[in-house]
Amino acid sequence: MRRHPRWGVVRLHGNVPQADRESLRRIIDEDFDGPLDVVVDDASHMYDHSLASFETLFPRLRPGGMYLIEDWAWAHQPRFQGPEAQWADEPALSNLVMRLVILSASRFDLVPSIIIRPGFVAVTRGKVEIGDDFDTERLILARGRKLSLL
Repeated sequence: MRRHPRWGVVRLHGNVPQADRESLRRIIDEDFDGPLDVVVDDASHMYDHSLASFETLFPRLRPGGMYLIEDWAWAHQPRFQGPEAQWADEPALSNLVMRLVILSASRFDLVPSIIIRPGFVAVTRGKVEIGDDFDTERLILARGRKLSLL
């Protein structure tokens, strides 16, 4: 990697938990001079961690930028079924995908497009301003009901 011509622009940040919102904001602010074009979440597969990353990084995308979440359907694959399966006690990451679909229905100006495939979901950022207080639950119009997790 060090011999690659673009190595000088690569910054590695180890020991940063995916859900550490402050560290993610600091890294983006220090390492990038403007909005991001794309974010690929290929990390923990955990709902809470991926939600924190999404709510932190999605506002830092340029309008029209894409946020991709890989392996979102893991909880619905045969090897993850049953009480002894890996992550059996964790909420399914598909909950985040459903949350984003409902967010898109509630706020098309924030999320004008979602592409869902078995291996990934791609969420397009809308043109509206989004601040650091971005909270998907607060923005979803759900007739006063609380979303339940699988």
